[in-house]
Amino acid sequence: MTVEVNIMSRLPAIHTRRVGLRALLVVLVAVGFAMSAAPLAFGATFNPNLVISDDNFRADDSMTAADIQAFLVMKNSVLANRSFARHDKGKSARASAIIAEACRAYHISPRIMLVMLQKEQSLITRSPESLITGYKSTLDWAIGMGCPDSGTRNEKYRGFGNQMWYGAQRLDSYGEGKYGSTIPLFVAGKRYGPAYPANIATYKLYVYNPSIGADKPYPDQNTHRDLSGNANFWVIHWRYFGDPFANPAYRPIYAFRDRSNGSYSYTMSPAEKYRLSRSKSFSYRGAIASVNTSGGANPAPVYKFLNRKTKVYTYTTSEVTKRKRQASPKTYAYRGVAFTASGDPAGRPVYRFVSRKNAADVFVTSETTRKLYLTKKYRAKYRYAGKAFYLAP
Repeated sequence: MTVEVNIMSRLPAIHTRRVGLRALLVVLVAVGFAMSAAPLAFGATFNPNLVISDDNFRADDSMTAADIQAFLVMKNSVLANRSFARHDKGKSARASAIIAEACRAYHISPRIMLVMLQKEQSLITRSPESLITGYKSTLDWAIGMGCPDSGTRNEKYRGFGNQMWYGAQRLDSYGEGKYGSTIPLFVAGKRYGPAYPANIATYKLYVYNPSIGADKPYPDQNTHRDLSGNANFWVIHWRYFGDPFANPAYRPIYAFRDRSNGSYSYTMSPAEKYRLSRSKSFSYRGAIASVNTSGGANPAPVYKFLNRKTKVYTYTTSEVTKRKRQASPKTYAYRGVAFTASGDPAGRPVYRFVSRKNAADVFVTSETTRKLYLTKKYRAKYRYAGKAFYLAP
């Protein structure tokens, strides 16, 4: 099965306004966070230079506020039934809502914040009774934001709401030069503190806490040794959410339109979604489908290339085509795997329409939208090119 796609033009007004993206959406399968995050059944050893993937760090849609609340209740956390002032003394809200708000604002996975809450103050597992003495200080400095190892605490960050909001902001900014951050920009493999972070997510964690927290031989995910620093972060993530480098079972395919030429960039990567959403060159068009990445359901990688001459993204599942394009770096820039697909007709079809005006392609995942494009009005504008590929359930 081979897919060659050249997506160049904007969608018609009926597609983006009257029908909207809702008509394109494949209903995302609701997978409970506890189920999808179950630890994998193999040993994993802590690597201080790679603590968590960039995608899992940036997966801001990995848990809703309701998911966070259910997790806190399930763990009998002291945060489950508490409300706090939002950042900057804003209106009070549940801890779960405050966590979700901060993570959405700064594109940080709520799982990161939950792990941080346990790592810094054990606020996921500690009993309410343990907070009787000095509890306000514990909650006021929930993830240690603004609490240097030596020096005076910064009162700007006091309070649970401020801890979540400004903590997420810091994690967002480190290594990227945002919000006035003076932290050096990230360079892969360059030493920072005790480690040589290989990706920016790991770098951010070391900026926040420049400690490995374990000696060689490094622990595995089932260790019960006393740990600290980023080794502790890694082990906690394993216990609560599984492998920090594993993909969730179902991943949305996000669509972004290049404002300059109308070409579409598709990605399953939350990190790339984050990058493109911050770019003024692209407009976010939502998720066009959800892909089952587990058990080899959609084994065919859909490779993405940027044509350097036309500035248009092209896609292929052909290994031969991939190699030819990679052999022509002056024409094509390889942009990795956009998403995965299947050649199995038993899956959900993704339809392709080609513009009669400029040969632009449009992907349609909704049967309703497909029928709309087959009407006389749209047949004059678009040629039906059949099923491009399938998405196995």
